[in-house]
Amino acid sequence: MTSLFENFQFTLVMYSALFSLVGSFIGFLLQTAVQYYISSRGSVNVYIKSVFNKVTQNSWGFHHSGIGLTFDVPLWVEIIIQKSKRQIIRNMNLVLYSKRNTCYQNDSV
Repeated sequence: MTSLFENFQFTLVMYSALFSLVGSFIGFLLQTAVQYYISSRGSVNVYIKSVFNKVTQNSWGFHHSGIGLTFDVPLWVEIIIQKSKRQIIRNMNLVLYSKRNTCYQNDSV
């Protein structure tokens, strides 16, 4: 009686099973890599629009109020994330410039 490993058909079955496992593993890795690449593609767009103040119905500029002269800039900020992956925007810093010099900086709005 010949050994099982000396049988040619059994050897072919073992090789085909091994190649099948290796091919499935490579396919899984490629699928995961492509899926990650597609989900991370896209962009984050920030749109800023100057609008009227809902309380005073004034546009941006200097206004007289009970505390004196104030500078009011009502803004509408839209952040559009065009990715399938979630992305959290935590801090938005606003900076006021005059003739390329920083006048005021407000952190973490």
